[in-house]
Amino acid sequence: MVSIAVAVPLQLVRRVLRPGGLLAVSAPSRHNDPELSSVLPDWGRPSSFDAEVGPAVVGEVLDVVAVTSWDEPLLHLPDREAVTLYLRGRGLSEPTARDAALRVATPLRVTKRGSLIWARR
Repeated sequence: MVSIAVAVPLQLVRRVLRPGGLLAVSAPSRHNDPELSSVLPDWGRPSSFDAEVGPAVVGEVLDVVAVTSWDEPLLHLPDREAVTLYLRGRGLSEPTARDAALRVATPLRVTKRGSLIWARR
């Protein structure tokens, strides 16, 4: 079952996308940033739209023509300040991010996981 928070926007995309039009949408994996799993409270939890369900969700409204996935150590965080800033971007408060960064060895290579979904109307 697709959440209304995802279904409605995709239906709107279908409405405005001309026949044959192409949609490209990216979705992070729920298993993105595994090196930080111990400090990210919601790590691994399913979301309404992630790489694990994204192709099926898009496929309910459009014709999925390709899915490109990645699972690579693409991000380098050289020090705890960089880890703190990155964790802030992942939604942690300043104090929580600072405390979490103290529990992470640096420098750190972070594995990015996700998918790019291509679909046509």
